[in-house]
Amino acid sequence: MTLHTHLTDSQPNLAAAPARRSTVVAAALVAAALLAGAGCSSASAAATPTPTTPSTTAASEPPAPIVDQAALQTELDDLVALGVPGVVVMVRDDDQTVVLTAGVSDLDAETPMSPDATFRIASLTKPFTASIVMQLVAEGTLGLDDTVQQWLPGIVTDANLITIRQLLGHTSGLADYFDDPAILEPYLEGDYEYVWTPQQLIEIAEQLGATSEPGTEWSYSNTNYAIVGLIVEKATDHTLGEEMQTRIFDELDLQNTTFATDTNLDPQMAHGYLLSDDDPIDVTGLYPFPYGAGNIVSDAADTATFYGALFGGDVVEPALLDEMMPIITDDVEPYGLGLIAWKMPCGVASGHDGGIAGYSTRSLVLDDGRQVVILANSITIDDHVAADPGADDKYDSIIEFAMCD
Repeated sequence: MTLHTHLTDSQPNLAAAPARRSTVVAAALVAAALLAGAGCSSASAAATPTPTTPSTTAASEPPAPIVDQAALQTELDDLVALGVPGVVVMVRDDDQTVVLTAGVSDLDAETPMSPDATFRIASLTKPFTASIVMQLVAEGTLGLDDTVQQWLPGIVTDANLITIRQLLGHTSGLADYFDDPAILEPYLEGDYEYVWTPQQLIEIAEQLGATSEPGTEWSYSNTNYAIVGLIVEKATDHTLGEEMQTRIFDELDLQNTTFATDTNLDPQMAHGYLLSDDDPIDVTGLYPFPYGAGNIVSDAADTATFYGALFGGDVVEPALLDEMMPIITDDVEPYGLGLIAWKMPCGVASGHDGGIAGYSTRSLVLDDGRQVVILANSITIDDHVAADPGADDKYDSIIEFAMCD
């Protein structure tokens, strides 16, 4: 499998706008957690590695290991030592898979992290949503250059100028609803079950005003995927969750993947923690309101299966997958239509990263097909994986080691 990139005339120059981590938490949400979520352990438990590998092929000699597991395990243990409660890393290459864990999924219970633990995968959801749009484009139901006005008349200013392509690629000029403190007020008052609807979030973004003219600048905005989700629902007469289930989860047999719509928790879900210099705060039960931008709960294996199938051409037809691919240049890490690309020492890796209250995630596929998924059950006020500044560097080095070793 080979990844490739595509540049369309309708995409603006992104040279001044490198992709950033797509957190759906803001600083005040930590304050909300501190007010409402007391009772967690004050320190993480010792790392508990859980290596797993599949059986080797029936060859006369087993294939060479795809990664130095002992060295990678040391890296994971070091990440936990820097304050991350727990982490799962999966490396997949052809028919070999390695899964390693460290730390715990529940600080209070000191439950060792399981390879099968599920996480809120945050903005790893965006390529799922974009893939559904591309399937509808292939079916002739939607067009990438359809305007918002065609599907959701009057929902935002300039709806007649904003296209589905611009929504998927974050060039619509719509503000991110997280830039308004009103989003966080219910949580500041301790109501973790407060429900924001996509329509309400879009209205809040509308009140913030546009960040640019449609199609002229890149600016990451979760509002785009709230609108995309509503367009999918209008076009199919099904909820976005139903379309996720039938088009992707069922088709790929993702048995540990759900589109969360309430505060009922998957029994296998790792507890998610907001970290600071104070005690970790358990925010696992926060209402999942990011919608098409970040509502999926999944495990490492299912996440890898989806991303592998996507880049393998089994989810979106090749011509439309080509439309989704980021633009690769010398000085940016670009965003395509729902996908990000990272330059690595061993090639270009594409996928997405994510951050949501309590969780940090990334799923990448190298241009030669090698995959890495990392899921951690922590995030900080500033969208870092832990309060120690070395944790982010360690997180990135784990990904690079797993991808390029």
